[in-house]
Amino acid sequence: MQTEAELERIKTEQERARTKLLLIGLTVVLGLSAALVFFFFRVRQARNELQQLNAVKDRLFAIISHDLRNSVTAFEGMGEVIQAYINKQRWERLARLGQKLDSESAAISHLLNNLLNWSLQQLGRFQFQPESLGLQSKLEETQLLFAHQIEAKNLTVDLEVSPAHQAWVDSNVLALVLRNLLGNAIKYSKPGGHISCISKVEHGEIQLSFADEGVGMSRAQLEALQRQQNQGSQTGTQGEKGTGLGLALVQEFLAKSQGRLHISSESQKGSTFTVFLPTK
Repeated sequence: MQTEAELERIKTEQERARTKLLLIGLTVVLGLSAALVFFFFRVRQARNELQQLNAVKDRLFAIISHDLRNSVTAFEGMGEVIQAYINKQRWERLARLGQKLDSESAAISHLLNNLLNWSLQQLGRFQFQPESLGLQSKLEETQLLFAHQIEAKNLTVDLEVSPAHQAWVDSNVLALVLRNLLGNAIKYSKPGGHISCISKVEHGEIQLSFADEGVGMSRAQLEALQRQQNQGSQTGTQGEKGTGLGLALVQEFLAKSQGRLHISSESQKGSTFTVFLPTK
């Protein structure tokens, strides 16, 4: 009887040992499976990030190689042309050339600012520091930046913005939004046209609209723009070039600032871009 009890005890211990080993093995298999799943997830995530970085790189190189190169090329030979106009005393042509140089240099500065902000955003290094900012003073500063372009096209720009209207936004983000939206309104306005910038407060938000009477957009162009599928920018009314990067930046930075952008447009009748920003 004692031997049978001993055998039964040994058998029970062996069963327990087998069960323990089975549980250990199962735990190891589950752990390895989880590690493999995590590894493949990270590989796929890294592959997606690499594809996004490649897309960013391709877009950046395309802008630098095409748009920036073309803008810089416009300055080639300008010294000889200026000297020739001076020697021949063609002062009117010299004045027009000076206007062209101003326009080209402003376009390069605008493009470089957008490239810098876009690069910082893509690298995750853009620091958002929102504060309460008056729209009127910031918009007046922006208008001064485009004073030459406004004069060259003989445009009328009305700023109907209250000094009391303030938005809760990062100062660099606001500057970027104002530069790009006012710049676009000027770019696509016909000579002698009118641009209005109007602010109002509704439902705890600041609304700032940029309305022009320029070339506008077709329904297809507007839908592509709203889906952010446009990879370029149509030429302005006086041949001004663009990359389409500015508006994409505006939409992206507004989204990160608890804001948004609404666009309405009609071909050959003009466009209205309305910015919505929190007041606090």
